[in-house]
Order: sequence, then structure tokens, then C-alpha cells
Amino acid sequence: MLEENKKHEELEHDEMTMEELYAASFKDLRPGSVVDGVIVKIMGNEVLVDIGYKAEGIVSLNEFHNSDELKEGDSVRVLLESTDDQEGLVKLSKIKADYIEAWGILEDKYHKDMVISGTIKKRVKGGFIVNIGVPAFLPASQLDVKLVKDLDAYVGEKIDVKILKMNKKRRNIVVSRRVILEESFKKVKEELDNKIHAGAVLPGRVKNITNFGAFIDLGGIDGLLHMNDITWKKISHPSDVLAVGQDVNVKVLDYDEKNNRISLSLKEMEKNPWDILEEKFKDGDVVEGTVVSIVEYGAFVEIVPGVEGLVHISEMSWDKNLKTPAQILNEGDKIEVMILKMDVENRKVSLGIKQVDGDPWEKIRDDFKEGDIVEGEIKNITDFGAFVEIVPGIEGLLHVSDISWERVEKPQDVLSVGDTIKVMILKINEDERKVALGIKQTLPNPWDEMMSGYKVGDIVKVTVSKITKNNAICKMENGVEGFLAISQLDTKHVEKVEDVVNVGDEIEVKIIKIQKNERKIDFSIKALKQDTEKQILDEIKGEAGNHDKVSLKDVIEQEMMDNLAGEPEKKAKAAPKKKTVKKEEPAEETPEETPEDEGEEKKED
Repeated sequence: MLEENKKHEELEHDEMTMEELYAASFKDLRPGSVVDGVIVKIMGNEVLVDIGYKAEGIVSLNEFHNSDELKEGDSVRVLLESTDDQEGLVKLSKIKADYIEAWGILEDKYHKDMVISGTIKKRVKGGFIVNIGVPAFLPASQLDVKLVKDLDAYVGEKIDVKILKMNKKRRNIVVSRRVILEESFKKVKEELDNKIHAGAVLPGRVKNITNFGAFIDLGGIDGLLHMNDITWKKISHPSDVLAVGQDVNVKVLDYDEKNNRISLSLKEMEKNPWDILEEKFKDGDVVEGTVVSIVEYGAFVEIVPGVEGLVHISEMSWDKNLKTPAQILNEGDKIEVMILKMDVENRKVSLGIKQVDGDPWEKIRDDFKEGDIVEGEIKNITDFGAFVEIVPGIEGLLHVSDISWERVEKPQDVLSVGDTIKVMILKINEDERKVALGIKQTLPNPWDEMMSGYKVGDIVKVTVSKITKNNAICKMENGVEGFLAISQLDTKHVEKVEDVVNVGDEIEVKIIKIQKNERKIDFSIKALKQDTEKQILDEIKGEAGNHDKVSLKDVIEQEMMDNLAGEPEKKAKAAPKKKTVKKEEPAEETPEETPEDEGEEKKED
């Protein structure tokens, strides 16, 4: 009995010891502490974690960054938020545990002034949120040693920072990148202090390219390479020459130690092309160049790498009809130009293209003389004539009066731009650079035929070609034009030219006047009618006898009577005989009058 009681007491003692021991095992599992745990099971969006407590705790799967890689048996650090002894529930948090541990690590680095790596997550008012294990605030002023205009460009960038201050109660951390840059710059500056000065040549690497230039890393210190200092050539963007990461040797133009600004040059590493130009060429030299750009007033031609000269449109061609440089040039063309004037001091060069082949006017007297017949192309037509290019660069004026022996009202009616025609050189004026040309001079002059084949008094056939207020202009078969005045249209008064003749009418007229020097001829219908009336009168006089006095009135009345009486023979005798003179057929001769007839005519008179 005593033994049984003793065993019972020992058993109770052992049970109390186990309870005490079990209870003792939870003495560090206080709410707010970070403890180690083991993943027991993954159930949907929840993870069951054993932390050595009498019940497992549950953590949301979303709190794990590597949720896809989790498996049972993995160790995990969690925060014990609360326990419930009655129901045995345990509330755990993975995120809060990470935050507490990260805060502790950051706090240690803060006190040790250590550099921390982080990623800029987003822009906020006044700066950025940077993930350094926990969210931290980076003021915009602490991003760089210089003012940054495009802050958005830094979002997503990985940077190194230092903690400026921490407030655990507010969970607030302020970091700075600028202090690291300043420390780095100070260190590098101490090392390069003796190397950085105006004129120094330093190795560098292209760090960043902008629209206005590039930033060159000189080994911890950035210098600005402005676009104008990249190359002697004209470029539209720094990327035409440079690329990020490219190693370059640059020359220090200026070093502002107070503001830590370094101005660099890449083109100064090469010889100034304007010095090369001055050494190699002089005014009047002909050189080969490349057309780099065309503008309205001319073209820019590169004659030495980095040196461009202007060919003004007036210096491109001797042809005055050139309207735009694009008519003869294209970008990229290789051409020969003459250096007209070099102004190295002001970086200007005037060039010419037309001077390469020489001024055509300098040898025109050797190649042409007045009276020569040449072929030329019509370049332009005006109201007073046409301009004809007889050789490249020389145009002559074909006046409207020299186009044809016939009257030409508008040059456009008989000529067209682009036509090739034969012309005679009438006059060369070298002083005024003018050439007078003619087409009609290459053809026979109808007036020569006119003066030899026709005379005053001839009756000819003409065609009415034009009508004016007081004249009808008539053209003979040989092309000569004459005037038929309104007063010469009829023996009676005429109010309008159109009352008697119209354009296109073919009529017989009498030549009443020829002015050889003025090349002018006058026609008359009136004179022709008067001749006919006189001829009728003369014939009737002859039939009536020498003793009768017959008037024109009597003749007409007698003619009417004869017609009514049906006397064909008298009518035939009274018909007028016209005298028509043609070039190829001699005029019909009129029988000579007898002395008796002549005396009788005088008697009648």
C-alpha cells in the first residue's frame, strides 16, 4: 500500500514536471516577438506554421514573396501577433517579421554610416519612395549634386543611398543619394585635383546622351561635352557621333571648381579644319566637295571635313533662268567648286560652280560673229520676244519684230519654250552682255521680190488678215502686208471697214503707194473702181464718135438702155478690161493709142 502511494506521488510529480516544462517552453512566445517556425502545410491561400506552440499559426500566402517556391518543411521567421489560450488560435505575420528584422538591420547600418542599395519605386510629392528592405523617402534634393529636371526618368533605377534619419515610432526613414555622390566626388577630386585643369586631356566614358550634348564620366566626376564641341562637322544630334559606354579622350575646356562643373571638348582632339583649309587652299582654287544641304538661296558644300562653304544660287550657273538650286543639285552630289573668298577669321567661305568652266562671254568673240546662223533652245517667251540659249550660259533676245517677215502679234502663237530653232546673230554687245537674234533674217526677204516684181498701179489679189478702226491689213501672196485705208474701200463714203470687207476675204486691189525704205505698201479698191469707170467711159466715148460730148451719166444711162434692149455686143464692148500683174505671168499689154485718139481725148477734155 505504501509502495502504491509512493508510485502515485511520483507519477503526479512527473506529470507536474511535464506541465511545467511544457509551460516553460512558451515563455519566449510573447505577442510582438519574432520567432522561428516550420511550414507544416499549405492550404489554398493559407500557410500552416508550427512555432513550437501548443497550436499551429496561420499566415496568408500573399505575405510570402516567393510563394511559388514554398514547400512543407521550409523554415520561416514570423511575428507572433497574438495567442488565444481558450481556443488555441495563434495569429502570425510574415510581413511584419520581415519589417522588424529589416528595420533592425537598417538601424545597424545607419549607426555605422553604411551604404545601402535600393530601388526607386515611384514618384511622390517632393521626392521618391525607395525600397531598401522597407519603404524609405528620398527627397528630390538628395537625388544628385546638381539639379535634375527629369525626375521621372529615375523611377525603376537601382541606386545606392545612406540613411539620414530614422524614426521607429513613426516608421519613417529618410535617405540620400547625394551624400554618396559628394563623398565620391570629394575623393575623386582629391585624386584628380592635379589632373583637372583647362587644357588637360583625360580619358572618359560616355555616361549619358541628351539633346544638347553628352555627360562624360572621368572616373567618378562627370563633365559636360556640349554638342558644339563634339565634332567640327555639322551634326543634328550627339548620337550621330557618340554612343553610351563609348570610351573617348576629351580635352578640358573649363573647370569651375566652386560649382564642380567641367566643360569638355572632343573636337579639340583633332586639328582645326579651318587651319587645314588655310594651309592647303587659296582664293581661286578649284576643289572637289560634297553637297551637304540645299536651301532656297543656295547650297552648302563641304570642301574639307568640318568646313562648309556656301554656293549662292547666283554663282551656280551662267543661265539666268535658274530658279532654284534643286534644278541642278542634289544632297550628296560630288561637285567641283571654285573658292571665291575665304574668311577664316569669321569661319566663312564663298564658293562658285559656274566659274569652274569659265565665263562663256570671255570667248564669245572667238566662237561667234555677227551674221552667223546658229541653233539655240528657247528658254523663255515674253510679250516682246523670246530668249534663246545659243551656248550654255549665253542667251540672246529674239525680238518679236525679228521672228518673221510677216506680222507677229504674240510670240507665243508661233514659238514654244524648249523648241530648237535656227537664228542669225544680228548684234553682239559684250559690254552689256547682250545678243540680238533673228529668225526672219535666215529666210528670203519677200520685200526684195516685192521691189523687183511689183510697182505702183499693179492690180493684185490679197487676203484680209486683220481689221482695225481705220484700216484693213491685207496680205499678198508673197507674204507682204499692206494697208487698205477706210477711205480707199469705195468711191462712196464708208462708215465702217466691216461694211465692205471682213477677215479672210480675198479681194482685188490696186497698189497706190510703195515706200521702199519704210517697207510700206498701200492698197486701194476705190482707185480700182475709178479706173474701171474711166475705162468704160473711154470705150463708150469711142463708140459715140468724136463730135459727141458724153458724160459719165450718159454712159451709165446708155448702158442701162443697152441691157434692157438686149444688145449683147454693146454690153460686151462696154465690159471693163482689168490689168492683173502676177510674178510668173507678165501683164497683158494694152494697145497703143493712135495720135488721132489722143487728140480726140484732149478735144473731149
